[in-house]
Amino acid sequence: MSDDTGFATWLLEQRLLSKDDLRRARDAQRGRLGRLDTEIVDLKLMTESAVLEALGKYHRTRTVTGAGLEYASPAALRMVTPRIASRLGVVPFKLEGKTLSVATLDPGDLLVVDEIAQLTGCMVASFVTLEIRFVEALHRHYQAPITARYAGLIRRLSGLRERSAPATPVRTAEEDAPVEISQVLPEAPAEPIRRAPAPPADRALELSADELDLFPSLREEAAAAEPSLAGEVTLAREAPAPSPPPPPSPAAPRVEPPPEPFLPPPETAELTIEGLLQAAAHAMQNVEMRDDIADAMLGFCAPLLRRRMMLVQSRGAIVGWRGEGAGVDPAAVRAISIPADEPSVFSGLLRGVEFWLGPLPAMPHNADLTMALGGPAPRDCLILPVRVKDKTVCFLYGDNQDAGVAGLPLGELRRLAAKAGIAFQVYLLKGKLRRA
Repeated sequence: MSDDTGFATWLLEQRLLSKDDLRRARDAQRGRLGRLDTEIVDLKLMTESAVLEALGKYHRTRTVTGAGLEYASPAALRMVTPRIASRLGVVPFKLEGKTLSVATLDPGDLLVVDEIAQLTGCMVASFVTLEIRFVEALHRHYQAPITARYAGLIRRLSGLRERSAPATPVRTAEEDAPVEISQVLPEAPAEPIRRAPAPPADRALELSADELDLFPSLREEAAAAEPSLAGEVTLAREAPAPSPPPPPSPAAPRVEPPPEPFLPPPETAELTIEGLLQAAAHAMQNVEMRDDIADAMLGFCAPLLRRRMMLVQSRGAIVGWRGEGAGVDPAAVRAISIPADEPSVFSGLLRGVEFWLGPLPAMPHNADLTMALGGPAPRDCLILPVRVKDKTVCFLYGDNQDAGVAGLPLGELRRLAAKAGIAFQVYLLKGKLRRA
């Protein structure tokens, strides 16, 4: 069950739901993976439009209806692959110049907004929508699986919408045709995708200071020249790139094969540190999104550390990204925000210290880490920075609760962090190639 505590409290404060009705919705939600708004609509405690309006006011953002998602722009849909849409929880529905509008269930998640901006080269405008309409749109446009419960609710809501329509509407023959949940959008003229002009042939692809900020929401179109990347990553541009393949039909968004996920050896096989490191390196060779890098790093650490987190440096703060392990609350991890200029265990790491190995210092902001870990402070912990061109972009945290972290293969873990830094370089350069 998702954590809708804030929205539930807001509904009571605004007197949009009574305590009894909210209790009914919460009881129906218990044991399910769905959100509170779905249960409210399913129990007919509020109309669909009223719940959507409430979500918009609660999140203080714009909303998009099911009809708006049904007729999403094919050009917008092609900007995001099915895997990324499902993994990041977004459905693009409008492309206007360099602005991509996306529907999401968590419009305040800036990490997702920045990831979409990096992948598409567009400014991203987030709109909140109902969970049931989001699930419907993912299924309609990206063929994502849908459960029988959601399919039945969508059919019922569609019947209600048809009965509430005017008695003599003016409709085309195509609109009168029945629409199945799995039906893809009818073919429509694709909106032009405007891209930035390609750089001159003799100009090297470089990463600007802004692009080295791991999660920049608003990206400047023109970046000042920077020194070329040194080290293991080089991208040659001596020969002209081959002509791109023709775009797919607007009615069928392009489906790209996803990169191979990180798969640790089976439990019956002998686990070797070097084997895990090679598997993680292989997974990071062709990442599609930043979460793939986190998957590889956390997968490597799973046999070594009971609790694991990834955190990023963003907008002057250390922000929680991913968390897993014994008692770790992923939602609490995402809520971590530690000012980078205030004392914490990250202060020395930001100044160039290679790693932290020991107990968490008694500093107020370090309590945020302990809370996200879902238990008492660890006996000691390991924190490794991941750097690109001397800029720290993220951190790997791990501990073994009260057992300590003595005996960890520190050399291999530092090699993992170095490989992750190279993977981030390649990922950022690929984004620059896409936008060129």
